[in-house]
Amino acid sequence: MSILKTIALSSAVLGLAITPGFAAKQGQKAGKVTVSESFSDWGINWGSSGNYIAKVFVTEHNGQIILCGAGYLKGAITANFNNQALTGTYLTLNGENILNGLRFFSNARTAKNLPKTKANCAYTKATGPIKASDRFRFESRRNKYWD
Repeated sequence: MSILKTIALSSAVLGLAITPGFAAKQGQKAGKVTVSESFSDWGINWGSSGNYIAKVFVTEHNGQIILCGAGYLKGAITANFNNQALTGTYLTLNGENILNGLRFFSNARTAKNLPKTKANCAYTKATGPIKASDRFRFESRRNKYWD
């Protein structure tokens, strides 16, 4: 299994159905937003067993950076293995871990449904504003299911 680690993320602000403004904790739910063209592709390649294909978006709300994501599991790989991989994946901003785990992503069930799915969003521990020079990257922890 390999994880696609680089990602180009937009910093455009969306009109989100977000919880009220307050200093949120890392991983706290931040609402939902419909997947749009502003989202970037991301995923996990499980080789001949299949893929986890996702759409992700980073933006800010009330001064905090949030990550939104939706995905679907394609192929013979079990959801259990994929969920462990999502749990062990984290988002970095300029090399600093800002959000642990991606299990909060919504499930589109099929590729056809992904473009119209409501993505779940979660707060990171980072604050905005997002700068053009900022680099977001997904990293992974190794466990017995990783190569």
